[in-house]
Amino acid sequence: MARKPGVWFPVPKSVDSIEWLGPGLPIPNDQLMGWLCDPLGEELRHKVGVTGARDGSAKLTTRLLQIHGWFFKTDHAKAGPELAPIHSSWMRQVELASRTPFWHPQKSWFLIVADPLVWPVSISPVLRTLREHTDIDHRFELFARMIGWSLEISRDLQIGLDVNPSNFGTEGDSDRLVYLDDETYPPLQLRDVAEAISARIPEEPTVSTPHWQLWGKRLQSVFQPFCTGIDEWLELITGIRDYPLTDRFIPARESVLGGLLQGHPRLDRSMRGGSITIEIRHPVVPVAPIPPPIANPPAAAQPMPPESISRNPAPIVPVPAIELPSPVEVPPWVPPLPPQGGLTCVFADVHGNLPALEAVLSYAEELGVDEYLFLGDVVGYGPFPNECIRRLQGLPRLTAIRGNHDHFASQPEFRGEDFNRVAREALRWTRDVLGAAEREWLANLPVEAGIGNWRAYHGAPYCPDRFSAYVYEPTYRDNLNRLEQMGVQVCFYGHTHVPFIHRRSSFGDEKLTPDPMRLFRPGETLLINPGSVGQPRDGDSRAAILIWDRRTDWVRFHRIDYPLESMISANRAAGLPDDLSARLEIGR
Repeated sequence: MARKPGVWFPVPKSVDSIEWLGPGLPIPNDQLMGWLCDPLGEELRHKVGVTGARDGSAKLTTRLLQIHGWFFKTDHAKAGPELAPIHSSWMRQVELASRTPFWHPQKSWFLIVADPLVWPVSISPVLRTLREHTDIDHRFELFARMIGWSLEISRDLQIGLDVNPSNFGTEGDSDRLVYLDDETYPPLQLRDVAEAISARIPEEPTVSTPHWQLWGKRLQSVFQPFCTGIDEWLELITGIRDYPLTDRFIPARESVLGGLLQGHPRLDRSMRGGSITIEIRHPVVPVAPIPPPIANPPAAAQPMPPESISRNPAPIVPVPAIELPSPVEVPPWVPPLPPQGGLTCVFADVHGNLPALEAVLSYAEELGVDEYLFLGDVVGYGPFPNECIRRLQGLPRLTAIRGNHDHFASQPEFRGEDFNRVAREALRWTRDVLGAAEREWLANLPVEAGIGNWRAYHGAPYCPDRFSAYVYEPTYRDNLNRLEQMGVQVCFYGHTHVPFIHRRSSFGDEKLTPDPMRLFRPGETLLINPGSVGQPRDGDSRAAILIWDRRTDWVRFHRIDYPLESMISANRAAGLPDDLSARLEIGR
C-alpha cells in the first residue's frame, strides 16, 4: 500500500510528472516514483519547526522524507502553480552544484507535479549531521572544521553557507564534511561566524567551561588565515561578546574568548577595571600571504575538494593596544516608567501556561499597565487553553492577534502536517478540550494589528498568512526590507520564543540584545520580539514580556518568575508529553 498522496510530502501524479534536473547521475523516474510512494518511507515531521537542538530546526514549510538510504527535501513555500519560474530557480542550483565542492557529489534536484502545485525537490544520500556525533571531543572538532571550511568557501568562491551543525554532515565513517542545506547566501562576514560560535553555547548546556576554553584555543588556529588585520580580530571578538545570551551561559562564552586569545601571536586578554583589555604582542616572522579569492570560477571547472583550499596565515602587522568595553555593559539611560498610565504590555506565546500568564498580568498591573498587545499563540503545549483564553478576554484594552497554534486549534479539520511530533500531540489534546466559545474567539482573531508606522504579527511581516514563517538569521533582512517597503518603522513579532531585536539604520543591519530601546528614531527600522510567556526558548525559564512606554516610546524587556513546578505537575496530570515539562525547566 502506497503512502497517501498529498498528506505531507508530495507524491507525483504519475511517472511522467517527474523531471530530473541533475547534476548527479540520473535516477530513473519509475525508481523515484516507487520511492516517493513507498509506505516504508519515513516522513521526518519531528524535524520541522523550531524545536530543540537534537530534534531539528527546519523551517515550518519544509517537507522531509527518508527512504532506502536516500533523503528527500522540498519546501511548500517554494512550490507554485507555474513550472517556468521553479524550473529556472532549480537549474541555478544545478549549475552551482556542478562547479562547487560543498554538496555531496550525488546530491541532485528534480521537479514533481502533485496537483495543484509544482514542487522543487532535492535528493541526496542519508548523511550523519554534526549534531548526531555523540563523542564531545570529536563533535567539537567537527564544529571547528565546519567554521574553517565555511570561511574558505566564502573567501574563495564568494558564497556564504548557513554555519549551523544541522546543516553539515559526514558520510559513514568518513570525517569529510558535506553541506546539507539547499540554501546559499552572500559571503560571510566575521560577525556572522561569531554569532554561529555563540549560538552553539546554549545548545550544549552540559559542556564544562574548561572544554569551552579548549575549543576557543582550537578556533584561534581556524581563524588565523582569515583575520588578516587587528580590526578583523576585534570584529570577531566583539561579535562573540555581543551575542545575546542569558546569565547562565556567560561563563561559557568568557571561556571561549579566553581560549581564543590564549597565547595568541598578537593578542592577549586580561581583565582590568571591569573591561576586557586586548594587548598586541610583537610580530613574529611573517609567512606567505593568502592567495587572492576566486571571483568567478568557470562553470566547466572541476569541483575543488575541500582539502585543496589553502589555509596560509596572513602577515602579522603590529598595531597599538586597544581596549574593548566590558561584556557586561551599562544599558543606555531610560526615563523611569511612570507609576500609572501610558504603558502597553507586549507579550506573546502563552501556550496554555496559566501560572506564567497570571504572574505576568499581576506584574503588569503593579507597573500600571493600561493597555495590552498580545502577539498570538495563547494555546498549544500547555494544559490550560480555555482558562488562558478567558483570562485574556477579561483584560481591558486588549489587542490580540492569531498565532499558528491558535489558528489550527480553531479550524474544523487538523492533519498536523505543519507541526513537529510534540507540538502536534499537544495541539490535538488542545482541540479535544477546547470549548466552543473559546474556539470561536480564536478563529475570529485578526492576523495583524497596528496603525501608522508600527505593526504587530505573530510570525513574519513577509509571510502571506502572517503566522507561519519565522524571523531568524536567514530571513531577518528580507523582513526588514518588507517593513521598509510598507513604510513601517517598528514591528513587534512572536513565534520564535526568544527576546531579540533586529535593527536597520545608517550603520547597517544589527542583531541586538534585549536591552532598553527607543522606538521611531529617524532612519531606523526595528523588529522586536518580547520573548515567550509560557514556553521560553532562550535558556531562561522565566516568563518574558516587553513594556512599551507610549509617552516616551522607550521599551524595556522584563523577566518574571512564576510557580514552574505547578505548571509541570499540571502538564503531567493532563498526560501531555514529558518533553514539554523538560523544556519548561531549562527554558529551551
